[in-house]
Amino acid sequence: MAVGLAIQPMWGWGTTGHRIIARFAAARITDAGVRDRILAALDGEADSTCRQNDLAERLACVSTWADEIRRTTMPFTRNWHFVNIPREATSYDAARDCKDTPNGDCVINAAIRQRIAALGVSLTPKARAEALKFVVHFVSDLHQPLHAIEDSRDAGGNFKQVVWFGEAETQFGHWNLHGVWDDGIISKSPNLKLESGNSADVAYTKVLLKREALARSGAFSGEKVIAWAMESHDAGARFTYGTLPPAKQGSLAGPEKTDRLYYTLGAEYEQANIAAVELQLQRAGERLADVLNSMYAAPQP
Repeated sequence: MAVGLAIQPMWGWGTTGHRIIARFAAARITDAGVRDRILAALDGEADSTCRQNDLAERLACVSTWADEIRRTTMPFTRNWHFVNIPREATSYDAARDCKDTPNGDCVINAAIRQRIAALGVSLTPKARAEALKFVVHFVSDLHQPLHAIEDSRDAGGNFKQVVWFGEAETQFGHWNLHGVWDDGIISKSPNLKLESGNSADVAYTKVLLKREALARSGAFSGEKVIAWAMESHDAGARFTYGTLPPAKQGSLAGPEKTDRLYYTLGAEYEQANIAAVELQLQRAGERLADVLNSMYAAPQP
């Protein structure tokens, strides 16, 4: 999201959310040939950071790569992480919501449509590996509601300051609504029960995999990406923004540490939204699996 002032941006689901979606997708990819072809495609680059032979571990490892390179070697991918559909909008308008800029256009076009198309053409092994890592990340991003909606130019909730369960600040700066949906709600979930030896993303993925599978999305199409975006947008309108309490006026002398309007959010907001967060995580995992199953169902040229 476009950010300014003193608010530090959050990007997509936090690390835990991205890893949950990646692990969930891996569990839905049961064909051994598809799993092997995905691993082989990821082997096409020299980066040795993620070299696990287990598909769930490998996808989880690469799931946050797009955030890392956005801050370093590929700043031109900045806008690929979101699409700013106005809160009051009832449909997607490419001319309004996905304008071309020096930082790319949006998650619908450059991030997903073009990267998925790249998986099916004869690029260098490195380029195809990177396209695959982008797809893993951006299908996830699109399912975070605040990556498909903004309210009065609030940059997807980045400009809405929050006191979250009594805390005004994170390691990045002041809590904001985007950060609550990236990390805060997941981290406070009663379903996040760490099992002995398991990380948070492993434990949470097990919880979601026990739920009834969603209807499969079938063959990929550009129209489906727009439908996913509007679904996220509508979840944002109904839950993310729709359950906010009235804003308060801050005072630098107070515990909220701001002189701006802010929202006090805690257990009530968590309870009102955790089901929506978990549904979006599951949708992202199911759909990412469908995309990868489709793209790697046969040997790549």
